[in-house]
Amino acid sequence: MAESLDLSTLAAQATDYYREHKEEIHEELTIGLFDGEFSLSDRMTFVDGLTDELQLYADVVDDFLHQHVPAQAGSFNPQADAINVIPRFLKVRKYEGDLFFSDDKLETSNLMYLGVAKQLAKKSPDQVVPSLIDYLFGKVILAKAKETLRKAIFQAVYSGATPRSWNKILNGVEKRIADAVTAGQITPVALSAMTTANVVPQIESVFDELGTSYKKASDLVCLVSSAVYAKLTRADLASLGRNLKYDSTQDYTIAGYPNCKILEEPHLTGTKVLIYRKSNALVGFDTTGIKPWEMQRADRGNKMMLNGKLDFNFQAVNNDPSNLNIAYGEL
Repeated sequence: MAESLDLSTLAAQATDYYREHKEEIHEELTIGLFDGEFSLSDRMTFVDGLTDELQLYADVVDDFLHQHVPAQAGSFNPQADAINVIPRFLKVRKYEGDLFFSDDKLETSNLMYLGVAKQLAKKSPDQVVPSLIDYLFGKVILAKAKETLRKAIFQAVYSGATPRSWNKILNGVEKRIADAVTAGQITPVALSAMTTANVVPQIESVFDELGTSYKKASDLVCLVSSAVYAKLTRADLASLGRNLKYDSTQDYTIAGYPNCKILEEPHLTGTKVLIYRKSNALVGFDTTGIKPWEMQRADRGNKMMLNGKLDFNFQAVNNDPSNLNIAYGEL
């Protein structure tokens, strides 16, 4: 039949598809995290082209200006330890994804897919129905891969040991915060059980921990976990200044600080509030120095192998105790 799936050449078909759409696929998997439904563009900064490690510099500069003393005119009085460079690192870690499509299951799946495609074509004759390869790449594999990488950016803890798991790919946001708490760089604000009556003052109590030079930053972000955001969206009208003309599509912000948007982060677990500058949260990728995809025909089936590199880190974590650039609260 003309519509039958040629399993013997599926690996070749997939390889041809990948070669034809290589740039689009790479862009969708990596930069795609900063666009569309999985977007991180409003809360993190993208760093591309990392093959291994990037050293991040965060400088703490003490007050070194002082008054002129006439009696000491011409003397040189440098401020000791005025500039302190505290390096951190963005080290991309390898990740991989292996998929195997057995002939019998793939053939059955193809027939089922064709049946659905025919029905769609009948209802919308002008609609272009993608092939199975298009569907697998564009709708199934890439979508799930992006979702997994996004989740890992927040929840993963790096480990090179087996068993293999998505939550071992890198050290994500929650791991970086936990390490900073252990190191004494962050002292978490103790949150209580969230209610619609106390959610706003609790978020504000975390914001109050920020240093004065950061509270007006143009790229300030307040991430809250879903448990917090659910209470925020249901908070009583008075606490949020709502009225009958309230527009629920507007962004939530900290009162008096429209520069600090409050955003729900579904992959932030538990009851948490995290405030930082977007430019301080870096996601590193390698889209140049690694072979990302490979397809092979083997054992009455088809292998698909995906490879990449990824990391997350903050450029600076409260290097100046008197002027904190990250504030964090948890239950």
